[in-house]
Amino acid sequence: MFKKIPLAVGTKFKYVNIDRRERAGDLAKALNLLCLAHLAYRVPHSSCLGVPIGATADSKKFKIVFLM
Repeated sequence: MFKKIPLAVGTKFKYVNIDRRERAGDLAKALNLLCLAHLAYRVPHSSCLGVPIGATADSKKFKIVFLM
């Protein structure tokens, strides 16, 4: 996960792009640990139709920012 995340920066994050053989649940746990360690950050998708912008945020769709 740690080596593959930089390749996914700036695109919609999909677990299948990290490893097709691993289960998404296992990869989600690993990503959550990286986020807790502040090595990766989830940026939720927002349609920007409402004020505040976070009102329309969709936590299921996100991008990853790595090592800020």
